[in-house]
Amino acid sequence: MRLNVAYATGEVYAKHAGISMISLFDNNKNFEEIYVYIIDNGISQNTKKKLLEISFEYNRKIIFIEFNDICDIRLFKDVGNYSKIIFSKMYLHKIEEIEKIIYIDCDMIVKDSFYELWEMSMEKYLVAGVRMPTPIQYIQKFSSGNNDKYINGGFILFNLENWRSFNVEEKIKEFMVRHKNDIYIEENIICNICKDSILVLHPKYNLNGLMIAFNSFQIKKISDEKNYYSQKLIEEAKNFPTIIHFSSEIYNRPWFRNCNHPYKDEYLKYLKVSPWSSMKLEKDNVQLKIRIRNALRIYLPFNIYLIIRKLLKSA
Repeated sequence: MRLNVAYATGEVYAKHAGISMISLFDNNKNFEEIYVYIIDNGISQNTKKKLLEISFEYNRKIIFIEFNDICDIRLFKDVGNYSKIIFSKMYLHKIEEIEKIIYIDCDMIVKDSFYELWEMSMEKYLVAGVRMPTPIQYIQKFSSGNNDKYINGGFILFNLENWRSFNVEEKIKEFMVRHKNDIYIEENIICNICKDSILVLHPKYNLNGLMIAFNSFQIKKISDEKNYYSQKLIEEAKNFPTIIHFSSEIYNRPWFRNCNHPYKDEYLKYLKVSPWSSMKLEKDNVQLKIRIRNALRIYLPFNIYLIIRKLLKSA
């Protein structure tokens, strides 16, 4: 059986994509073939050589695709701290002769096999992903229409057959016309245009900092979302994650010094066996506002923390 996976990165995050890729290969030995498609936004030849060395070691295949060959950067305006490469995942249907693909963010480590997910029926769906707790007023702004089906863009299974027949590029352009005065990212577009064709996955496929730091009740309070995962499912994800997402909304990332993420050793484990094993950990660049918010999370009662969090978020 063949597994198709995509990453999108420039030079800065390419090493993290490579470390993630080692974890992917290490935990998916039950696939006969793994093809990794890397959307390349300026990766150096030296780094490409290292990525290819990883694929050769595991007898897997890497295909580099130039960012400008798959996605017209002129379509997308500035998105603040996010790179425009995040939009490239919406154009994976341009990769010919494959029916489905899993997109993985570079800041993710794979902890278990994708076999069960890959065998899952996607006949009725365009995409599958893990719920992202998002304030309902924010979702309504983009008219996605269903708070229960807002998924995180970091890990998505795309049904490319349905994606191609859906006339997705025209749908993307229509979204951008409607929201030309708004700031949005790719998951806003995906959740909007896919609407009722989204399959919600078990949270083990995208264990993030919120799930680790808060319980289900607290997450619902933070996001004003009533239909989030149960505590039982969150505990299952924490105990047996398939994907660990090292996003920075709660904990700092594992390639920073003094990282406080409970799962940081999972990243460091694969860093040590990677071509970047001698890489020095970076100085923490977490914003002061986030530092304050996270310190308050530890020392204050949740209800007081919640009030201050919302004030800081709006500041």
